[in-house]
Amino acid sequence: MKERKLFFERGANLKDFLKPEKKFRFPWLKVAVLMIGIGVGFGIDGVLIESESRILRNPGVVFAIMAICIGISMIIANFINKGKSGS
Repeated sequence: MKERKLFFERGANLKDFLKPEKKFRFPWLKVAVLMIGIGVGFGIDGVLIESESRILRNPGVVFAIMAICIGISMIIANFINKGKSGS
């Protein structure tokens, strides 16, 4: 406490003791990559449905394709975020 008082007497500013606030930035790039993944999943499903493929006779395959595309896009978005932070 005495040290702070001495700092203030010498003309130190309160900002020297406070941590700078990080400004919140919405992760638009992550959202965009996720939306692209969802779009690719719907696109693959649409092509397979239109071609009347035997693959899509099982409804679980449509869900699996969507889950794989969304999962891959989330992994890519995670790596993009790590690249920006430098860690």
